Amino acid sequence: MKLFNLFKKKEKEPQILSNKQLLDKLWKDWVKNQTTSPLTEIMTVVSNLGAGGHAYYFDLCAEDKRYMEALNVAIFYLPNIILDNMVLARREYNSTPKEARGENFLENYDKVFYDNEELLDDLILKIAKGHI
Repeated sequence: MKLFNLFKKKEKEPQILSNKQLLDKLWKDWVKNQTTSPLTEIMTVVSNLGAGGHAYYFDLCAEDKRYMEALNVAIFYLPNIILDNMVLARREYNSTPKEARGENFLENYDKVFYDNEELLDDLILKIAKGHI
């Protein structure tokens, strides 16, 4: 009888992921369009802000309505420091003519975002774990 047990499939125990492993998995899923709302929208905003800063993201919003739609969902979840910073960055973006915008145009706002990325990681994890 023990011989047959060798061929019996063992049930996989659920793997417990660390927060870093879970974040890595979520980002891989996001790249493959395998996340759901609101994670998809929050991660879209976070990814593009991280890639090019506020000016880059606002330019994307002007070019493609999907980025503004993502922001419209994300604002309900973003930590206040990130959201308030984004509102101020958007005001400056809207009030500064394109020709007056330099390369580091919204750099101070970008710094606030980068200094608080941990809050965004926590937010993503909380949503993924069903705590929000």
